[in-house]
Amino acid sequence: MQSNRKVSFVIPVRVDSPERAQNLDLVVEQLMALKDSIRMEIRILEADEHPHYELKISDEHIHKTFVRDASPSSIEPNI
Repeated sequence: MQSNRKVSFVIPVRVDSPERAQNLDLVVEQLMALKDSIRMEIRILEADEHPHYELKISDEHIHKTFVRDASPSSIEPNI
């Protein structure tokens, strides 16, 4: 049974490695598994010089926005 309340998950991300994209895919997949039990939306905000992340799941509950941000990442990936 769904609740009348709606939960929004806002995920800011800079995809600076394949692992970061895989982690985001896993988080989205796990959240989508809950969509029958809670009313929700997932909002992904990607910030970088160019978009790097492509949604693997097409669903009305998922919204992706890209914002151009040329500033250097504060965390460097361990590659």
